[in-house]
Amino acid sequence: MMTIFSARERASTWRQLWVWLAEAEKELGLPIPDEALDQMRAHIVVTDKAFSVARDYEAKFRVCISLYSFLLGRGSTRLGLLY
Repeated sequence: MMTIFSARERASTWRQLWVWLAEAEKELGLPIPDEALDQMRAHIVVTDKAFSVARDYEAKFRVCISLYSFLLGRGSTRLGLLY
């Protein structure tokens, strides 16, 4: 139970949701490169380093969804895809 409700699982779930959203948008015709989707998929599981970066940005964004999407975008060379 602790794993299911952990911060890592919650953040990874948000990242997975963002990937699914990007895939759906691509299916609808948005110009999202396969390379960008591959990079997003490679960073779904939140690492310890990502949590330390999150602490630095948390005060700036104050909204979990924005923070998770921003950090997912940092793992991709296509940051403009998310913001």
